[in-house]
Amino acid sequence: MSKKKQVKKVEVVNVEEIERQVVEPVIEIEKVVVQPYNQAVDVLQKAFVFFNEKLCNNELDKVPVITIQSKGRRSAYGWFWDCTWKNGADDQLRPEINIAAEYLSRSASNIMETLIHELAHMINAKRGAKDCNAAQYHNKKFKSTAEELGLTCEKMGAYGYAKTGLGERAKAIVDQFIENNNCAVFDSFNRVDRKRQWRKVWTIPCEEDAKNEVKRIALEQN
Repeated sequence: MSKKKQVKKVEVVNVEEIERQVVEPVIEIEKVVVQPYNQAVDVLQKAFVFFNEKLCNNELDKVPVITIQSKGRRSAYGWFWDCTWKNGADDQLRPEINIAAEYLSRSASNIMETLIHELAHMINAKRGAKDCNAAQYHNKKFKSTAEELGLTCEKMGAYGYAKTGLGERAKAIVDQFIENNNCAVFDSFNRVDRKRQWRKVWTIPCEEDAKNEVKRIALEQN
C-alpha cells in the first residue's frame, strides 16, 4: 500500500501585524517612563552641571547620584552624602545629593538654592574640610564655601550657619538656568507628607533579613 503524503498546512505570517505587536508595547513603556519624577531628576542633573561650571569653576569632577527621597524623620530640604554609590564597572565611589520629596513643590528658585547648598558640602568634602558634625551644626568652613558660591548664610540656632539664601551672584545664575530650562515640574509635584501606617506598606525583604527573621522566631519558640 502506498502511503499518503501528509500535507503540512503553511500559516501565512502577517509581518505587519507582528511588527505592530512588538512596537506597541515599546510605545506604551515610553509613555510610562515620561513622568514628573524623571523630569524633576533630569532638571536637577542639568542644574548640577550648569552650577558646577558657572559657580564652582568645574571643581567638582565627580557627578553625584541625584535622588528624590522622603525626608523621613529629618527636618531637611535635602542632604549631601559622600561616597555612597558604587559603579561596579569602574569601581569608583560617587556621592549622593538628595532633594526631600515632601518639599519638592517649592519654587524652582528655592529648589535650586537647596542644590547649591549641597554643592557647598560636596566641595568641602573634596577639599577635606569638615564643615558639619553629626548634629548637623554647619560651621564657618561651610559658611565660607557657601558664600564663595554666592549664597548668603545666617545662624540657625543649633544648626549653625545652615540657613542659606541666594545672594545676587547665585540668583543671577539660577534665574538664567530657570529661564532656559523647563522647571514647571516643581510647581505642584511632591510627595504627600503624612504618617504611614505600617500595615499599608508592602516591602520585599532581602535574603539576609529573611534569615534573621527565621532566627528570631526560632529563638522565641525555644
